[in-house]
Amino acid sequence: MLYRNVSEGESRFIMGSENEYGFQIKGVPLSSFRFNDNSFYHDILAELVQLSKDSSFLRPKEEEWNRPEDSQFNGKWVAERHGSSMEEYVSELGRTLFNGGRFYIDSLHAEYSTSETTNPKDLVLFEKSGELLMARTVKELEQRRNLKIYVHKNNSDGNGNSYGYHNNYLLSRAGFDGIVEKEWVSNNAISPLAKCWLTFMETGMIYTGAGKVGAENRAPQCFYQISQRADFFTQLSNHETMFYRGLLNTRDEPLANRELFGRFHVIFNDANMSEWQTYIKTGIQALFLKMLDFKPTGLINFLPVLKDHLKALPEISRDLELKAKFPCEDGIERTALEIQKQCFKAMKEFYASSYSADWIKKCLADFEKVLDELSDNPFNLRDRIDWIAKKSFIDEYQKKKNTELDFAKAKYLDFYYHQIPDGLYHTLLKPNEFFQMKRLFEDYQIEQALVNPPADTRAYFRGFLASRYSHLIADIDWSFVELKIGERWRLRDLDPWGLNKPLVDACLSGISNPNDFLLKLLRL
Repeated sequence: MLYRNVSEGESRFIMGSENEYGFQIKGVPLSSFRFNDNSFYHDILAELVQLSKDSSFLRPKEEEWNRPEDSQFNGKWVAERHGSSMEEYVSELGRTLFNGGRFYIDSLHAEYSTSETTNPKDLVLFEKSGELLMARTVKELEQRRNLKIYVHKNNSDGNGNSYGYHNNYLLSRAGFDGIVEKEWVSNNAISPLAKCWLTFMETGMIYTGAGKVGAENRAPQCFYQISQRADFFTQLSNHETMFYRGLLNTRDEPLANRELFGRFHVIFNDANMSEWQTYIKTGIQALFLKMLDFKPTGLINFLPVLKDHLKALPEISRDLELKAKFPCEDGIERTALEIQKQCFKAMKEFYASSYSADWIKKCLADFEKVLDELSDNPFNLRDRIDWIAKKSFIDEYQKKKNTELDFAKAKYLDFYYHQIPDGLYHTLLKPNEFFQMKRLFEDYQIEQALVNPPADTRAYFRGFLASRYSHLIADIDWSFVELKIGERWRLRDLDPWGLNKPLVDACLSGISNPNDFLLKLLRL
């Protein structure tokens, strides 16, 4: 029996996402974006971050952007004033946002990271607010530069280059070390718990995949596949995120107290447009990892494990009918769907015997319906799952127009589906002749999330400072803040659930002077 009596305090969650956006500038060859000495592209990225609104520009400091009144923004000029190369300067650019998230440049990509959230629906809400920020900022940049810029929330450019969508899940230190066991990793192997996770993650692409026309990175050719990222993983484990990517990312940067926590970094997932799919993907992965964290009796013997993770990866991605069987370590061949059903059985039993918040019960119930729909007819999920939506649209478009799309036109629709803010996905959100995608949030809720942080994590304090006391901030990041109040005060290893709205409000009570408030908070 998979039993472990988990208390309410132990069942707290922290999760978030990081999204690198793809850019295409009309008239600029896509291949030119690969070169680090492309000063024009560096300049565009620098100005993009400089223009982003609803935020506090902190790195580098606002005053370092001063430039002659009669000159257009010139990133190279600013970089030279900063005493660094353009590439080095751009890599330092970043804003801490009013909603507690961050907007910055990472490896020649504009990237948005959500604030820390405690449940998957909040994660979706703040991820969508990042799309809104990106769309508005790019629109302003287009007007200032007289450019046409296409922005895509996807994972590859069609020319063999992949950019990431990463998820982060907070685990206990013991739980993290149990999955990312250094002794196994140092011997080019992975732990038994890691095998369970990889099997679940890989076969889970049947409901997490965003879909892609064609193949890349010398992977087996196909017209259409489930995952955008499956062609880009060549290692079982690795700490790298850009080259020699490993299915198990071993990066150990907890961004919290290292003795208590580990931040489990998932780099395999696709970037989804569907709100509903992002909710299921992150919610179920968080629940599965939390179960591994507690290592209930009999779990490892109960969960199926793929025999060859790297071999199965492209095969699962190309199994559109979900009927292919894959060898497991116990000698039994199973479909990806059969593996997911067995994993769900374990989760259902585990959480039935443990404390479960309302969102956990709802997420498990929704996931069970997904598995049932995938068994009955996957295309019933076309209004919720990106890879199915995209494939359904291509098929129905050909039928309605009585024409057969060639590869180039299908590839165009693939990219167009992910275009921000006016792509095919956004068309399918409205009534149309094909089908309508389901939503979790209204536009006004996403708008509010752009400037209001979650109330139940430390992100509230970070957003509070950015919006009200940015002039007192000397430095700030996910797990620390340094304030200029007389002398410099620095808080390290901030509790992920601490400095939330109730605590901040309590410190504000009866205090009008901001310095007194901050000093009171810092001395807690």
